[in-house]
Amino acid sequence: MGEHDDLVLRSDADGVCTLTLNNPERRNAWTVPLEHRYFDLLDEADADPSVRAIVLTATGKTFCPGLDSGRLTEIVDTDGPKLDRTGRRPQTYPLSIRKPLIGAINGSAAGMGLMQALNTDVRFCSSRARFSTAYAKRGLPAEYGS
Repeated sequence: MGEHDDLVLRSDADGVCTLTLNNPERRNAWTVPLEHRYFDLLDEADADPSVRAIVLTATGKTFCPGLDSGRLTEIVDTDGPKLDRTGRRPQTYPLSIRKPLIGAINGSAAGMGLMQALNTDVRFCSSRARFSTAYAKRGLPAEYGS
């Protein structure tokens, strides 16, 4: 197993692959390692002939609050490291998956978390689900025209 394999979990049953964002200590905040793991698992599920549909959900009470706030601080700090997109797939990558991608949104989704919820073909939301576009409050441009 790789160092970041536990950031997104995969389970399969009856032709359905469930991918679970799994970083409850950070409320499933979006990080580059989580992104790579999620997109790699999407590729695996898309190539697996036994998988007919993919479900995306998350552990804990939050789906994904967006980019990890620690990383966000580094990006906006003029002396800190900048956002490097080298070797990364676009955030709309899940739209290229050929199998139905179903969002099981169990809590708040904001920023990058909202983008990933919107990248699913259909969404089912718990009563705790909340969606936010707080970009302007943080002085950031909206992701992908949201």
